[in-house]
Amino acid sequence: MAGKAERPTYTMPLALAGTLLGAATLSTLAQLALAGMVPATASVQWPEAFAAQGWHGARLFVNIGEVVLLPLVVLLSFLPQPELLGAMAKDGIIPEGFGRSDASGTYVRGSLLSGAVMVLVAAAVPFYILWDMISLGVLLGFNLTNTSLIMVRYGNGGQVRAQGLVYWVAGFWAMGATGAYTLWKGVVGPALEGNHWHSWLLILSAMLLSAALVMLVCIARHEEFDAEESAQLFRTPAVPFVPGLAIILNFTLMATLPWRDHFCLLGVILACVGVYAIKSVQRVAEFSMESESADTEDSAETSVELSSRE
Repeated sequence: MAGKAERPTYTMPLALAGTLLGAATLSTLAQLALAGMVPATASVQWPEAFAAQGWHGARLFVNIGEVVLLPLVVLLSFLPQPELLGAMAKDGIIPEGFGRSDASGTYVRGSLLSGAVMVLVAAAVPFYILWDMISLGVLLGFNLTNTSLIMVRYGNGGQVRAQGLVYWVAGFWAMGATGAYTLWKGVVGPALEGNHWHSWLLILSAMLLSAALVMLVCIARHEEFDAEESAQLFRTPAVPFVPGLAIILNFTLMATLPWRDHFCLLGVILACVGVYAIKSVQRVAEFSMESESADTEDSAETSVELSSRE
């Protein structure tokens, strides 16, 4: 929704900082309060926690709050979806119908189509699967954002300057993800559940994560720009180390969710990539036909010009 801001360079930093600070503060206080009411091994929600303390009035209040706020959360989550689909349709990634807007600029057709699909998904897919898939998708989106920050920071925002950087970033992803999943699935998770874990998995995860940190250092060494180029870059402090560590942390959080939800998310991603691939092939075919048509017209014009000269 940043594209709707009148002064994005002023508005967006304040909006992002205020939102993140407020959400982090409220969420942290809420989680501390919940952890103080129930045992660490209990898996309960707020109503059950208040009921366990005998606070039935608070339990009723929380239930009413969830009923009131959940539709608002869904609305806010859905609000940018038609805008995103409209931009993708204009780029030719998805069907053109999503990019058609009315006189006020609202993507009415995209809103109706995407809303209908979301209603069908919500009605057919169990909530616990949707919840975990949303968590995985958000964490994956955070990793893509952090990766984009690294790429833009080192001059790859629309113009490739550091040719080998993409390979270092891909290697960092592979080492960081493998190390994080090995650490949680093979060591931390079983230890928290009281199960046996193998020491060689701890050594392997430490080696993989160390290799990922070494790659971060190699990525940082790609900063070889002159003063004029450096002044045009997005000079965020502590890059690539802060976004790199955030990527590893997000992969660790993703590892806490079941493999079943990973496969469900993978299916959604493959379906989206399949639509993108089909549209890309169609656009390439259309471009080839337009080029052939233009060449034919040029040849015809050349023949007519030669005939007129003769």
